[in-house]
Amino acid sequence: MRPARHRALRTTIGWSHELCEPHERLLWARLSVFRTDAALEDVVRVCSGGPLTGAAVEQALAGLRRKSIVTLHGGRLRMLDTVREYGAMWLAELAETRATADRHAGRFHELAASAERDWWGPRQAAAYTRLVSCFGDLCAALDHLLATDPPQAAAMAGKLGFFWACCGQLHEAGHYLEECLQLVAEPADTLARACWALGVVRCLRGEYESAARLGGRAREQALAAADPELLADATYLLGLVMLLRGEPLKVVDAADRALALVAGDTPAAARCRLVRVFALTASGSLRRARAEAEALRADSVSAGEHWTRSYAEYQLAVIALSEKRSADAAAHARAMLRDKQTIGDAFGLALGLDLLAAALAALERAEESATAYGAGQAFWDMVGHPQRGTPELGPLRDHSERSARLQIGSEAYDQAYVLATLTDPFETLNDVLKNP
Repeated sequence: MRPARHRALRTTIGWSHELCEPHERLLWARLSVFRTDAALEDVVRVCSGGPLTGAAVEQALAGLRRKSIVTLHGGRLRMLDTVREYGAMWLAELAETRATADRHAGRFHELAASAERDWWGPRQAAAYTRLVSCFGDLCAALDHLLATDPPQAAAMAGKLGFFWACCGQLHEAGHYLEECLQLVAEPADTLARACWALGVVRCLRGEYESAARLGGRAREQALAAADPELLADATYLLGLVMLLRGEPLKVVDAADRALALVAGDTPAAARCRLVRVFALTASGSLRRARAEAEALRADSVSAGEHWTRSYAEYQLAVIALSEKRSADAAAHARAMLRDKQTIGDAFGLALGLDLLAAALAALERAEESATAYGAGQAFWDMVGHPQRGTPELGPLRDHSERSARLQIGSEAYDQAYVLATLTDPFETLNDVLKNP
């Protein structure tokens, strides 16, 4: 039996339901399909139908707000869990659960596809923000599609996987992509994209053998689909694995072959160009790497995108540190962090703070270096795995930490580091970016 307070709450909600107009009750029921705060445009798309025309949805929504069934926060509708559960019960009574969930899944698959299309361009940051804001509903849509239409689930997960990996949602991305690949055997383009996205997740976890296998499978499926974009992304993944294993020599040729097949500026081409720059840096071809990183950064700025630009800045910072240009390295690291902050890339923020810490240590700003390393560790903890990056960063971190400790002593270094790990990392990030 439910506790008395639960029964009383349910009775109160029931009274509120009785006070609602028929259209308001129907909208309440349909709103229960949303798992998180809902954008108004999504509500109209998912909840319209039958007697609820677009205009009727708006009118019913106004009534529900007057009755405090839903509230508006920052342009998004919020419903208490108990109110949502009551609505879900009525949705089942109306025999509309499946139809509403179908519309909901279709809407959020559409948002995933739109974000993927907008990745290389000025709407990239907005796409990241949009997907973060509706994370729970994206998961709900995938759960529904896994149960009702696995090929569509695989197509949607493949579109989301790279975004989620960049935002630090490695567990969720891995879970859904693994589930999809167990259930789906075709078509080739869907499999290629899902294998590539899961391979990126595994790579970021440090599971390089698994990532390499997935990269090979993605390549096979891309060839079967005769899709040069998917082939370029498979090359990016395989190149990334080789780099993280400390094997850069084969990456440049593989990237060149993939780029020869891709026409114009595309997301896959940008990623292939990026992994090529990484390989040039890792193999010691710093002059070529710097020139290509600057060209890629310029193209990213022209396109109005942030992810590729941030990693071009990352490479320029690594090159500057190698050439003993510490102030330039710090400037590039801060530029990287600003771009990562714009798109909410937690993995990139961790990486960028480590790089900035190395530059600050080289500038003999040891306390700030310790703070940056501590904030970086907080972001590494947030994404759920230890420090990663290309192999040359490990020795760089060790050297920078030793240098900083020698400058101010281990006790002072540890105090600054620990304080940063215990402070909100976003606050520390803002402070770090304020100081030139």
